[in-house]
Amino acid sequence: MESAITRLLSLLKSSSKSKTSKSSLKSKSSLKSKSSTLKLSLPSSSSIQRLIISNLSPTYLENSSKPSQHLSQPKQKLIILDINGTLIYRDKNFGSKYNPVGKIHLRPNLNDFLDFLFSNEDYFKIMIWSTARPMTVYYLVDKVFDHHKTKLLDIWTRDKLELPKVEYFDKSRNIVKNLDKIWQSEETWNQMNTILIDDSILKARLQPFNAIHPISFRKKFQRENDDELLKVMDYLNKLKYQSNVSFFIRHSPFNIY
Repeated sequence: MESAITRLLSLLKSSSKSKTSKSSLKSKSSLKSKSSTLKLSLPSSSSIQRLIISNLSPTYLENSSKPSQHLSQPKQKLIILDINGTLIYRDKNFGSKYNPVGKIHLRPNLNDFLDFLFSNEDYFKIMIWSTARPMTVYYLVDKVFDHHKTKLLDIWTRDKLELPKVEYFDKSRNIVKNLDKIWQSEETWNQMNTILIDDSILKARLQPFNAIHPISFRKKFQRENDDELLKVMDYLNKLKYQSNVSFFIRHSPFNIY
């Protein structure tokens, strides 16, 4: 839990810094000092959990408190996949007018991961939810999912976030993937059987106990021995036997399992 908490605090601090870009050198120095103090006095996992929980809806909390039963046979789960930072990273330095997306780098073990998901159709239904714009998302789906793309349940893009126009065309830090939108649009899926796989903790903050957060796959964070997707596969093999994934994730989160 600690690594996820550290990343969450880091993201929150980055968001705060973006609003004070014209601060003086003196205030920047003060911010650095405060940042150092924050790192040194990092709250315990339990206190961070209480902070997160205090902002969740009562209904969501109640459902995530209902004990999960280990099923003798797996029950179908909805897997919502993020793309950039989770399955791939895009090197935009190699972009052009013919390829505005840039060079695509596939995460190690991606093909095995996709084969695992789509060969378990009785247990997993797969959809995409990326915060990129539609044209980019559909291009990436063609390149990354290849023959698997016909099996996708749905593809959601930035337009599903219902952002104000100014934020839609900007890199807004206030983005959240509200899973209620999916649950309200299709009654088959709910808090008990939905799993979001996304490297961004902030985007899952409304339903944190329905999310798996692999370490972000970025150019500067590339590792030859990156095995995050193998770990996700192992975790999904456990989740598919759970009657309430939000209870299981809440008490045995991916990053410390």
